[in-house]
Amino acid sequence: MSCCRGQNYDRLFGTKAARKELRAYQKRGPRGATWRLLRLVKAASTQPVSLLDIGGGIGVIPQEMLKVGASMVTSVEASGAYAATTRRVARDQGYGERWTSVEGDFVERSGEVPPADVVTLDKVICCYPDMPALVSLSVSKAQKLYCIVVPQDRWWVRVAIQVENAVMRLLRCEFQGFAHPHAAIDAVLDEAGLRKVATESHWIWSVRLYARGA
Repeated sequence: MSCCRGQNYDRLFGTKAARKELRAYQKRGPRGATWRLLRLVKAASTQPVSLLDIGGGIGVIPQEMLKVGASMVTSVEASGAYAATTRRVARDQGYGERWTSVEGDFVERSGEVPPADVVTLDKVICCYPDMPALVSLSVSKAQKLYCIVVPQDRWWVRVAIQVENAVMRLLRCEFQGFAHPHAAIDAVLDEAGLRKVATESHWIWSVRLYARGA
């Protein structure tokens, strides 16, 4: 899919970027906010669990969760190059029977995606214009845990995103970042019956873990 709701994911997250990210992961493993997300999820979940990873790029989170015994993984990715990478990795690593890769906009294809014990969105909400639709549909799939990585809710982060968006417009790239307020995200999750149980923030990113019925 070349363009989702005005966001040209294929241009920014193409084959070259996918290869670079895969090499970096194979060399160094999960890093930064992704590593923190995995630490929170692993500490809060009882294995084996099923996982739904939305917008997870080359599939770092699915790979790491499968290594520790995840029973079933579904990844949904809007970038064609990244989705192809996850399918190849699943085949090469022998995860074909436990890893299903869905290509496309999750909001548009959510009806085809099964629920899971754990749902993760690592730096995804900030790439999507319709936050309420993405969060409400994705959290409806979370049976136990819901973990996200979003930009910190700080003025300087919002300014940095505005500058980045200006550069994108100059480059005629149909992509825009968003600093959705944490309170607005939490309101959607609260309505769905989830409560925040852990958070870790470092520099730009905030990792936030929610549990159903907490």
